[in-house]
Amino acid sequence: MNAKKIDESGQFEFWIEERNILIIRLVDKDGGKEIGPEDARHSLMVQERLYKEQGQKLLILGNLGELSKINKAAREFAKSNEGQAINQYTLAYALIASNRLNRMMGNMFGRIFRRSYPIKMFTSEEKAINWLLEQRNDQEAST
Repeated sequence: MNAKKIDESGQFEFWIEERNILIIRLVDKDGGKEIGPEDARHSLMVQERLYKEQGQKLLILGNLGELSKINKAAREFAKSNEGQAINQYTLAYALIASNRLNRMMGNMFGRIFRRSYPIKMFTSEEKAINWLLEQRNDQEAST
């Protein structure tokens, strides 16, 4: 898979994959493995920018890496009207959760966001990408 790094901030790196999939990778820069509201806001800003550049909703692949915590302020941001703007920019969201803790965190993501798009968890990046591409194909077929 060919991908180009387009941004980074806090605990995240943002990559665009050759089939126009936004990949968000958790990087443990400060040893905290915790997502804060600054991380969430920056992620939303990157998604908004790409949505405007591409003129279409995004396919997003989130790799949870070794995530251990989403702090309370980040959860509150995700529930806020500002945080819910993700619904405007997202066609489908796949999460890579390689271990039990990551799957629990992924399930929490699903509960935090009142979403208008499908979200699904995978253990394999290849399966996640295939599912995302199916979502795009389904959306294109229905329009």
